[in-house]
Amino acid sequence: MISEEVLSQPPSDPERPENYTKLYELWKEARGVVDFVATDEEKFGDWDLRVQSLLDPAEREFYLSPYDGLDLRYLDYRSVSRMNHLTKILLNRQGINAHGSR
Repeated sequence: MISEEVLSQPPSDPERPENYTKLYELWKEARGVVDFVATDEEKFGDWDLRVQSLLDPAEREFYLSPYDGLDLRYLDYRSVSRMNHLTKILLNRQGINAHGSR
């Protein structure tokens, strides 16, 4: 399990921190919503677009890819996939190579 304390610290590498704090805040926002399915597609879509707007092209491609073959037509699978990928992107920006991240 990834410690929130690890993710809460901005990266020390000056090349990595662009939009890090904003991405971390969006990560926390999503963690605060136990289940996006309990909210709705519109709320998830808004959150998802805010995340995408802060990613570089390679990160965005990774973020939008299915996690572990999940069918992204379903909101619950899409939200799991996006959160897993966002966590890996934040770790990568910390300089921590999470398995399967780019």
